[in-house]
Amino acid sequence: MTCPRITSLDLSRNLFSSLQIVAQICAPLTELRTLRLTGNRFWELDLRAEGFKRAFERITWLALNLCVLGWEEVTLSPLCMRLIVD
Repeated sequence: MTCPRITSLDLSRNLFSSLQIVAQICAPLTELRTLRLTGNRFWELDLRAEGFKRAFERITWLALNLCVLGWEEVTLSPLCMRLIVD
């Protein structure tokens, strides 16, 4: 791991289709608090996938603009990201 102390990560406009891929990127970043995912086209949202909760449990600020998510999917995200404040 090159930068485990990253606190903010912008993965916007990368055309990720699965939050599991984002979870794999975020899991080793133990200091991560801010995550921007704007403009990705998520269609695979398995919130029960292994390691998903651990990868996002410290996130306090999340951007999901233009991700083609329905309201039901957006409201599921706090189940794994309990500390979101904004």
